[in-house]
Amino acid sequence: MDGPKLAPLFIIKSFHALVPALLLNISIVGLNQLYDKRIDKINKPYLPLVTGEISTDFALSFISLCLSVGLYYGVTTNSASIMFTLVGSCLLGVFYSVDINGLRWKRFPILAAACIVGVRSIMVQLGFFFYAVDNFLVDIPLKIVFATIYMMFYSIIISILKDIPDFVGDKDQKIKTLTVLIGPSKAFELCTCFLITLYLSGTLSCMFCSNLMRGILVFSLHTLSAILIWRKSGDVNFKSSSSLHNFYMFMWKLFYCEYVFFLLLY
Repeated sequence: MDGPKLAPLFIIKSFHALVPALLLNISIVGLNQLYDKRIDKINKPYLPLVTGEISTDFALSFISLCLSVGLYYGVTTNSASIMFTLVGSCLLGVFYSVDINGLRWKRFPILAAACIVGVRSIMVQLGFFFYAVDNFLVDIPLKIVFATIYMMFYSIIISILKDIPDFVGDKDQKIKTLTVLIGPSKAFELCTCFLITLYLSGTLSCMFCSNLMRGILVFSLHTLSAILIWRKSGDVNFKSSSSLHNFYMFMWKLFYCEYVFFLLLY
């Protein structure tokens, strides 16, 4: 299929996959906030659920609506890989957040990391990739294997980093995150060290690039990201939750930028 004909199809098919993914993500995040209300009264007292700006009943209704519409829309894609991503992500979101016997895996560092890695680096990566394989008949290159493994390590780091700003509330509610077990400063140093190492190892992805200029760009972007992490980490104030949160959000920006970096590999 030639380029002009492929472009509209790509936009339509991408839209069909992104809409249910977005709706399911909203429902998963909303569910987590519902079960975190007591913790958020300490960590994030400004959230609408905590302040009462949004009622619990309204939140439940909205979460249910997003979940139902998202799953229905996912079925209309006629894609097993998309449904695998949606249902699998939803189940892990429930295991992570819901506070009943045997669940609320966020209480345990390894299980919490497994949930985040399972969604962010395995289900999303492979689910959307095989959706592209089914619809656009693309090949399965070694690059997708590299991207999946790379984002797996990135997700593990984020699963630790996300708990650092929430240290006080998690400790009060006896949520045994790695940050609570070893302390916020050590957890932060561990994350920063691993992140810089990960980005420096990411420079090796230039070997997968189709031409020299792309290889130089990929190498430079990963090196620059490592330098930015090192410099920004030095400005973090451990006594300030907002300072830690700003660094965490900076990591999410780099996380999504990494997907742009991966596009340069093709």
